[in-house]
Amino acid sequence: MKKPILCFLIPIFLISFLISFVSAWSYDNSERYGDAYAYVEVVGMYPECEGNAHGSYCAGTWYADVSHTGDKFYIAYKVSSWPSADDNGYSGQGVQLTQDGRKYLDESGNVPRYILCAWDYDSSPNGDWAWAGRCGGYLGTGYLDGKKNVDCYDNSDCSSGQICDKSGDWETWECKVNLCEYVSCEDKCEYATRYYDGVCSEGVCQYQTENCFYGCDGKLCAEGDEEEVCCKYYASGGAEYQWTTTSECKTPEEVIVDDSYCEDEELTLFDRFINWIKETWKKIFG
Repeated sequence: MKKPILCFLIPIFLISFLISFVSAWSYDNSERYGDAYAYVEVVGMYPECEGNAHGSYCAGTWYADVSHTGDKFYIAYKVSSWPSADDNGYSGQGVQLTQDGRKYLDESGNVPRYILCAWDYDSSPNGDWAWAGRCGGYLGTGYLDGKKNVDCYDNSDCSSGQICDKSGDWETWECKVNLCEYVSCEDKCEYATRYYDGVCSEGVCQYQTENCFYGCDGKLCAEGDEEEVCCKYYASGGAEYQWTTTSECKTPEEVIVDDSYCEDEELTLFDRFINWIKETWKKIFG
């Protein structure tokens, strides 16, 4: 009686596949013994972006469409060596049965390396039998070519009225409502302060500022000659006054006031009170 003999399977761990950057690929193998014939094929692909691709970033998810020919189909992620096969199929750490279809490759935003294996068994009425197996893919324990799955990469990935916020690391990039869509940060000059080079942030204009010694002229500072003025300083003990030049009396804590405030080097509390009344009256009634 003829005894079945296990057909020799080419040791796949001796084969190195250089298949990166090839979109679709396939590998097959067959074994025959007598009237028994086993055939396998694995079909995979270099990941493509379901969404908008921006180099190694996918505003969506990287995926691979996979299929096989044979009795059993396997997939494994981030493995350092090819799995082993026998007359029952493949086994090894991380190897799991799978089905044809689309596989989304996402591990905390990263794209894991993956391999595919197919296994087939055939027997004939006369007792002959044979099995065959084949693997292919991206062997290795790391991730694939620095590819990332992100919520967005630029504003084109977001809905109308949204922007892509990339203020943090790539894991946190997200589409958010554009609070600045209808905000215009035009130059202006108000209350002796010029506001220019405005930039909108979170719906609020942030400006560069310039103090105007002679007030405003439209959106610009009014021009004037340098002169000696009586300047008010807000010190820790209260308001103080002294003569100084126009350019020196320019910080937000200093306000040009009536010259009479500086007529006396030392003012009594009563004088300060009277001056305060005069200043207040001037602000209210001009």
